[in-house]
Amino acid sequence: MYFPRHKPFSSNISCICGLKECKSITTQFRAIQDARGQLQALPNSVANSRKTKANECIAFYGKRIRVHRPLVTNALDTQIKEKTVRSTRKSQDKRKEVYIATWHFDKKVLSSFEDEFSTVQREMPMSEARAKGIYNARGGSCYTKADVYEKDINSTRKRKPQLEKYIVLVPTFFDIQEAQFDIKIARAIIGQTAKKTHIAQRGNHPSVPVRTLPAEQSSPKRKKTKGPILEMKDPIDICSMDTKARLAYLQKLAEDIDDYKASQVLKIWDLEQRLKVLVGDLLTYKSLLGAAKIREEEMEKRHRDTLKEKNELNKSNMSLKQQLRAMKDAGGLNRISLTSKDGICANSKICAQLYGFDDFEFLIEFLEASFNIKYLEAKASTVTSGKGNNLTEFEQCLLALVYTNTNWGYEILGLMFGGLSKRTVGMYINKWVPLLGERGGMMSNL
Repeated sequence: MYFPRHKPFSSNISCICGLKECKSITTQFRAIQDARGQLQALPNSVANSRKTKANECIAFYGKRIRVHRPLVTNALDTQIKEKTVRSTRKSQDKRKEVYIATWHFDKKVLSSFEDEFSTVQREMPMSEARAKGIYNARGGSCYTKADVYEKDINSTRKRKPQLEKYIVLVPTFFDIQEAQFDIKIARAIIGQTAKKTHIAQRGNHPSVPVRTLPAEQSSPKRKKTKGPILEMKDPIDICSMDTKARLAYLQKLAEDIDDYKASQVLKIWDLEQRLKVLVGDLLTYKSLLGAAKIREEEMEKRHRDTLKEKNELNKSNMSLKQQLRAMKDAGGLNRISLTSKDGICANSKICAQLYGFDDFEFLIEFLEASFNIKYLEAKASTVTSGKGNNLTEFEQCLLALVYTNTNWGYEILGLMFGGLSKRTVGMYINKWVPLLGERGGMMSNL
């Protein structure tokens, strides 16, 4: 589609849509003299009119545009009355306007205007909007019943209110990719129109290149025919006519032939316009199908990613269940289960999470060789709580390893290893963590 504009565009005005590509798209529409490059002021909700009906429409308009495009809320809130001091030094109110680009209105709305437009009206009767295909109460169109409000159409206040349903024509189109495609279609229409001249109207005379309006705006002159073409007479009969009758006959025949040619040119022009509309619709449908295909591929990719995450989560849950089952069988996290070869450390994953080694027997051999300490499994008879519950050096080293491989605090570690105080836990950690770090550094240099 193409919406020509012959008036100059307003300058130094920015759109409040919040899209960084909006300025570029607006400039491109202006370059091809498309009316969608114009910016129009939005209704000012602060500058109240004396007409209550207009204020109701403005308030509802501001409410609906915030729903369709939440990013404009901050800009609309800046429509405040700014105090300025004139030469008379009297305080006056000055409105602060905000603007929206015309291409943000749906093409169905712009196409509903028969003549060339400069701005889009604020409202339209619901019956007219339904007839033009831009309203559907159930959705699937530009506007729905959520955009409808009741307006009193009585011209005087003394009469009983007569309410009629209207819709507010707020901008609803913010698709960057489709807007860029619309620019390509408009350029294609202009390019095709530029190649067409009115050769048919001028006969076989050489045409002078001229700048013409797009085909949607200029059409061949519709001449009123004077009647059917005269029946061709035999040349001998024509020659036998007197001069006056022969000239009248030939002149009437020439006029009828010109009228017939003009009617044929008009039919061809109408067929070309219909074809261009069909081509434009076809390109639009092609674009929509391409966008739908892209969205479908994105949805399929998200579905695959979701299934992958679900499978990974299921595997993680199964592993977690196995570890919890192993901890339950071992009697939970306590001093005995943490130091026993047959305890929870028999599970390689739990052992790796607690101590950083997936093999508990290898860990025992490593600690005995590195620090010259002896492994002693805790017994129920030796485990007490409170004072006197001292850990062996091997158990102290295990406590330090648990501290370095988890985020557990001193209090939790103390409870796990037999009810130790936080001070005692800190003493063990301060003793063994540096030694473990030193041994780790030595092994990394090997």
